[in-house]
Amino acid sequence: MKKILALTLVLATIFAFTLTAVAGHACNYVAGICDSCGNIIVITLPEKDSLPKFILDELKFSQLKNYANANVVITRDGEPLPNGSYNINKNGIFIKAPAGEGLYVVTNTVAGLTYTFRVGEEETGHVCVYTAVTLDPTCTEGGYTTYTCPVCGDSYDDDFTEALGHSYVGETLDPTCTEGGYTTYTCSVCGDSYDDDFTEALGHSYVGETIDPTCTEGGYTTYTCSVCGDSYDDDFTEALGHDYINGVCSRCGDIILVVLPGDGSLPPDILNALRFAELGNAASFNISVTLNGAPMANGSFNINSFGVFIKPPVAAGTYVVTNTLVGLSYTFIIA
Repeated sequence: MKKILALTLVLATIFAFTLTAVAGHACNYVAGICDSCGNIIVITLPEKDSLPKFILDELKFSQLKNYANANVVITRDGEPLPNGSYNINKNGIFIKAPAGEGLYVVTNTVAGLTYTFRVGEEETGHVCVYTAVTLDPTCTEGGYTTYTCPVCGDSYDDDFTEALGHSYVGETLDPTCTEGGYTTYTCSVCGDSYDDDFTEALGHSYVGETIDPTCTEGGYTTYTCSVCGDSYDDDFTEALGHDYINGVCSRCGDIILVVLPGDGSLPPDILNALRFAELGNAASFNISVTLNGAPMANGSFNINSFGVFIKPPVAAGTYVVTNTLVGLSYTFIIA
């Protein structure tokens, strides 16, 4: 409770009253109410005298031309004073003794002015009734309650509490072949986070798979990481090339392509592979020719001691020439 300073003023010998204010606060009363803290003035009325002159002045009482009770209304604690409990004349407003304790409101109904005061109370002035607003603690800041008086605005902080501290939950990101791992710690209360517990990258774990070279394509080894699937090619080798035996590649089965000269004669390397020279005059009896699997018609090729001749125009297809005497064949393609 704030200390109260009571100021008693005695004006001449006509009336006496008491003003009460909060110590340390100089109330500025307007129509009986402090315009700063809302305190209501307290006066002590004499037994026979009228209301103090400063109240009459604020009500502009002297300007009334008719001092009938209808022009001045007095209430106590919100209820009109009964007839006969006060009197009005040109000399003032008189509340008959004993005035009675309470909150008085005097109204000049002609001028529309009021004055409020208290009578007979040990009023201590404005007593702050505080409204509390609590600021909860956070992870990093303590909490407290701010108490504020809604009338005068006075406030103070109290009921301090400590900061809660973070409540971290970890989520681990495992390392990969190329990136290190770590754990992210996130506060479940405020969302603050940081990374820790770092680990190094694992590195790749490659497994090789070799593609052998072919007659036309080079070979190589594909290395694939068994962890992440990353891959690369290395250890390249050149293509083998065809290995033709009697016109057919021994590795891939490709058939050699032959371009005959204008007279349709078979090249010497074909004749040599067939041991054609060993046939002599019997060549015509021991050489057979097929085109696309069918024997060639009589007259479509000619055989003599000089060689084998496909009569122009030479048809495209797969030819097989056979030395039936020694059982040798030579296969080729004419495009």
